[in-house]
Amino acid sequence: MMKIAETNLIAGLKQADINRPVQELYKNHFESVTYYLQSLGGNQEDAADVFQESILIFIEQVRADKFRGESSVNTYLTGIARNVMLNEIRSKTRRNVREEQYAAAENEEPVDEVLHRMFSKENSTRLARLFDAVGDSCKKILKGFYFDDLSMRELLQYTKYENEQVLRNKKSKCMKFLKDLISSSKELNETLKSYLKYVK
Repeated sequence: MMKIAETNLIAGLKQADINRPVQELYKNHFESVTYYLQSLGGNQEDAADVFQESILIFIEQVRADKFRGESSVNTYLTGIARNVMLNEIRSKTRRNVREEQYAAAENEEPVDEVLHRMFSKENSTRLARLFDAVGDSCKKILKGFYFDDLSMRELLQYTKYENEQVLRNKKSKCMKFLKDLISSSKELNETLKSYLKYVK
């Protein structure tokens, strides 16, 4: 039987605004899950990316009523993350192709212009509420690039990434995660739907 806190968390993930429960998932499970993922052979950056992807999968499964509380949230989330990590390890070629696609999307100037309009001061207050839910690294990258207008070269100085290409790939993954969070919020989705279709 699920604890009351976990019951409330699951109920929260089924609501339109999932900002708070996603923050709880990061607060309560990020450290233990990413530590386990690193024991499988991933580095800190890989583990953080896999955790982020696992959160999205977990939300989808909760909303599809596939999580029934037969195990704890931590155990279930760790299981998802383990499968994602092992799949990533076995699929290096596919991963490289995906990162090339992310990079190609980043080089499309019209898309970048749309994203900057999406992150305009008019929308920044609404978006800021979601930033705490995307994790510190994504928050730093997206804020620096879209709010502070830093170039990739300038942004690289404030992050741990080895080169601009890796940073671009990470920014694209952060945008995908943020897009999914926006789509789950009816208010934000209505406000930003004209921009979301351009975000890859």
